[in-house]
Amino acid sequence: MTMVLRPPRALRFLIGMVLALLTAWSQAQSTPAGPPAPMAQAIRSFVSSHPSMVGRSFEITWRDRQAPWPACASAPGVSLLRKDRPWGQVYLQLECREPGQTWRQTVQVQVTVFGKTWVTKSSLKPGKWVNLNDFETKVIELSKYKEDLIDDLSVLDGLEVARPLSAGTVVKLNDFKPTSVIKSGDLIKLTLLGQGFEMVTSGQALNDAVIGATVRVRTVEGKALQGKAVGPGKVEAVLD
Repeated sequence: MTMVLRPPRALRFLIGMVLALLTAWSQAQSTPAGPPAPMAQAIRSFVSSHPSMVGRSFEITWRDRQAPWPACASAPGVSLLRKDRPWGQVYLQLECREPGQTWRQTVQVQVTVFGKTWVTKSSLKPGKWVNLNDFETKVIELSKYKEDLIDDLSVLDGLEVARPLSAGTVVKLNDFKPTSVIKSGDLIKLTLLGQGFEMVTSGQALNDAVIGATVRVRTVEGKALQGKAVGPGKVEAVLD
């Protein structure tokens, strides 16, 4: 019969405590220590007061292990380097101007930003005209998106879906494109404008066009002229 020798209970307890302390020490070494409280507060105040943070929340993760931190009798000034807003991985410059404590130091932080944006309620197919009821707001992590997301849905007026969008997709402006209100070959309503007169007639569109774009038109008399698309099936042309 094989006998298994176990260490005394006190020794087992001591070994467990040592292992726990080593684990805690290892985790502490892998997590960058933040700056002293006054400096950390100055950084948080700077980030929270930035115009891009209105209506949004954020979390700061310290990326650098700065040691030692120089002393400053008052809260240091904070400015942003390399970016126009403190989102994602950013470099901040701290500056102390107290007598005898003049210094500048750069700190790297990760700013995770949360806020509301627009997402699709259901899947949308390319070519579908934008309907504002197809979208709803959702709180997400905004800082992981490189491009600006849509704050105001009114920017989508007159646009159509440019690519397939599944339900819950965070919408971006490049997901949409201007809607063609006139197709080549369409019979259109043509308004002729001149000095002191206005005449409405009809014609045939010779190219596709979105609102505001130039349309080549052949009138019922067979004349070719250019006008501007002003609505679905409507063109205005100014005569000299």
